[in-house]
Amino acid sequence: MKIIIILDQFRDSDTSRLILNEEKEFRKRNIEILIITLHPEDPNTTISKELEYPEHDFLCVPVKSFFDFGGWKNLTRFLKEEKPDLVMTHQYDGNRIGRIAAHFARVPKIFAFEESGRVKDLNQLLQYWTSKIIATSEQDAAIFAASDIRKKKIVVVPDSIDFSKYGRGAAHDLRHELGIDADKFVFLFIGDLVKEKGVDILLRAFAKVSGGMLIVMGDGTERKNLEELSRQLLLAGRVVFYPIKRKIPHMLSTADCFVLSSREDGANPVLTEALASGVPVIVSDLPAYKDIIRDGTNGLIVPPQNSEELAFAMGRMKDDVDFLNTIKANLGKSIDRYSPQSHTDRILELTIK
Repeated sequence: MKIIIILDQFRDSDTSRLILNEEKEFRKRNIEILIITLHPEDPNTTISKELEYPEHDFLCVPVKSFFDFGGWKNLTRFLKEEKPDLVMTHQYDGNRIGRIAAHFARVPKIFAFEESGRVKDLNQLLQYWTSKIIATSEQDAAIFAASDIRKKKIVVVPDSIDFSKYGRGAAHDLRHELGIDADKFVFLFIGDLVKEKGVDILLRAFAKVSGGMLIVMGDGTERKNLEELSRQLLLAGRVVFYPIKRKIPHMLSTADCFVLSSREDGANPVLTEALASGVPVIVSDLPAYKDIIRDGTNGLIVPPQNSEELAFAMGRMKDDVDFLNTIKANLGKSIDRYSPQSHTDRILELTIK
C-alpha cells in the first residue's frame, strides 16, 4: 500500500507533529509513505529533519498559488506516476490543491483533514471529490455538518500524540528555575493570553484558593491587564507569568493540575498532552473539551465564566488527595484513543470501507 500526504509546509505545528507520528506508524506496518509540501520549506521553521527517513519520505512539489497551473500540472502528473492508494490532505492549499490534483490523477481514496473555520465555498464543492472528510472532534464534525457537508462524508478521527515524549523527568529543573518548592502544589495554564482563554477568570478563582502556585505560560494582548489584575488580587509571590520558551512536555512536567478556563475554544491538543503527562485537568464546560475530559473521571468540568465553581474545583484537586489519586489512576485509560496506533488503525479501517 502507498499513501501520500499533501500539505502547505512542514513547519512546527500540530499538523506536522501528527504527520510525524503517522510516518512512524505506517512504516511499522510496511506501508510506503511520502509527504509532499506545496511551498518550499523555511529552514528556520521546518521540522522535516525529524522524519525517520527525510531523504526518502519527503518532497516538495512547488505550487505557488491556486492559479499556478504549471504547478497543478506537475503535481497531477506526479500523482499519476506514483499511483498512491490513498492521498491525505492538510492545511489550506494542501486541502484545496491537493484534493483537486488527486481527483484528476484518479487516486482511489482521498481523505481531507479539514479545519472547522475553513469549511465553506470551494471546500463545500470539493466534498464530492473526497472519500472522507476527517474531523478531529465531535464539535468539528457538527460544524462541518452545519456547513452543508454531507454527514456520510464526515468521520471523527482524533489527532494522535507521541506518549513517549511526556513524563515527569524535567519537573525539578523548571521548578528550581522558577523558585518553586518541590512540594508546592502547582496549577498550570498554557496558551494565548487573550480574552477568549479566560485567564482573568482563572486568576479570580485562584485568589480564592488557599496556598499553591499558579504558572501562566504564554503571551498575548491581555498580558499586561492580567499582570495588573494579579497585583490587584494580591497574588504576588503566588502567580508566575512565564513565556512559552520550552517544549510543552517540559512545561507540563512541572504541574500538579492543568487548568483551561476558556470562555470559548475549539479542539485543544494541550489537553491530551496534559493527560499523557499524568496531569489531571480542570476545564470549562465547552463542547470541544468534553470530547476529551470526563467529569470526575480524568478531570473536572466547571461552568464557563464562573470563578466560584472553578475555585471550588481547584481547591478539591489541591486538598483532596484521595480524589486526586483516583483521577490520576484513570488518566492512562482515557488517552488510549489518542495513541498513534489507534489513530493509524482508524485511518486504515476507513481505506477498506
